Amino acid sequence: MRAVVLLALLAQVSESPGEDELAKIRGLRAEDPANGRLAFTEGRLALDGGQLSEAMSAFNDAVELLDGPGDLARAHHAVAVAQHQAAMSPVAQNPALAKEMIAAAMANYAQALEYDPKLEPARRNGERAAQFASSVPPPPPESSGGEGENQDGSPDSTEPTDDNPSGGSPSSDQQEPTDGDSGVQEQDASAQNSPSTSESSSDPSSGSAESLSEAEARRMLQEIRDRADERQEELSARQSRSRVVERDW
Repeated sequence: MRAVVLLALLAQVSESPGEDELAKIRGLRAEDPANGRLAFTEGRLALDGGQLSEAMSAFNDAVELLDGPGDLARAHHAVAVAQHQAAMSPVAQNPALAKEMIAAAMANYAQALEYDPKLEPARRNGERAAQFASSVPPPPPESSGGEGENQDGSPDSTEPTDDNPSGGSPSSDQQEPTDGDSGVQEQDASAQNSPSTSESSSDPSSGSAESLSEAEARRMLQEIRDRADERQEELSARQSRSRVVERDW
């Protein structure tokens, strides 16, 4: 009995530093909501803690707030990693929903490479996402009436290392968009369907990742689409202004 109590206490102690750090970052963000680096850090800590919806929200904020191709590339890659994980989570194994989520992840991997063509983690994870997307089974026929029938849309193998890149699991080795070396490092995933989370001592197969309801996942997908539309309009406006300047010159 003492051993069980001791293990429980040790587990609480091991979890508290990450939770305390996340709470601290959220407090700093409340004071400085326009700080993109704080948003990125919150997303990284939330992702390490298995809080997928919070991670996606924070990373999306980082995309909106950060400037510079390098920072934007890492922010888009981070969003994609969180979306990739969500697509492979148990609730998101609804085939149609998984396909939508992995398509959003692939779009963000592509956007990351557009900002930084040399960002190899985004290239590798994009390939894994494509492999995962191809393995998602088609949704069951409507006539089956199987409400809530989720099918396993994860690939057969989920080892995302460079030596064995098959499996479709993202490696969250995007780097912090700061000058320090606190970036997220790529590490091997377990043999489960959950991809690795960087700088996390917890077993990614332990089920600590937050379960996303279908409504939450669809809401996030709609937010992703809205943000993408807004960014496309912004890019189009910038290109239009650039053409005007070129003509003026």
